[in-house]
Amino acid sequence: MPQKKKKASSSDFSHKDEQRYTNIILEQMRDHIQLIAEGQQQLRVELKEDIAAVNKHLGDEIRMTQLALTKTREGLEKKIDDVRTELKTEIQSVRTELKADIKRVEQTLSADIRRVVDKVEHHDEEIVFLKTAMAKRPTL
Repeated sequence: MPQKKKKASSSDFSHKDEQRYTNIILEQMRDHIQLIAEGQQQLRVELKEDIAAVNKHLGDEIRMTQLALTKTREGLEKKIDDVRTELKTEIQSVRTELKADIKRVEQTLSADIRRVVDKVEHHDEEIVFLKTAMAKRPTL
């Protein structure tokens, strides 16, 4: 009979032990879950800080890039204006030279044409004179 007592008490003991071990395991799991939750919270804070730092850095970079682009554009606009001014001056100079060259050529051609006209008129006079002389000449 003593064996029956052992079985009953060992069964009671096992059930109490199981409950105690289960409670211990549950408490350990709760502690682990709490640690994981705290780690997640810390990770979230760190990620937010990192994201904020990256956003600030990128914002600064974007502002610097925009400033550099603005300066470059202004520099290019000035250079373009300088080239326009230089081209206008050069074009005006070429126009002035061309006008002078054209006037000189016109004067030269006018003088040459006048000389040719004078020669033609002189030749016309000589032809008229020769015709008149030939007409007055007795025929043989």
